[in-house]
Amino acid sequence: PDLSTLCRPQAVEIDAAGNLWVVDWVRPTENSDSRVLRFPRDPVSGEIAKTADLVLAGLSAPRAIRVDAAGDVYVTDRSGLRKFTNPVPPGTAS
Repeated sequence: PDLSTLCRPQAVEIDAAGNLWVVDWVRPTENSDSRVLRFPRDPVSGEIAKTADLVLAGLSAPRAIRVDAAGDVYVTDRSGLRKFTNPVPPGTAS
């Protein structure tokens, strides 16, 4: 997914590495999951990528996000507070 595919961005967060995290809310009638997308920051140029390298899906009306210093991602949705423990795949720049 890229920035042009965002449906209804609800919140953004910049983590310690400068990556952009976006909470994207999708209505259930649109036949798609709400999600959190990570757009990585290029360590050389400092530019934020236009294509997400990580997607956390299956959320129910997410509204807020925080990323802590350890890389854990906290998202609030209809189910309450969800914690994704360091969801960045091994070998991926964080």
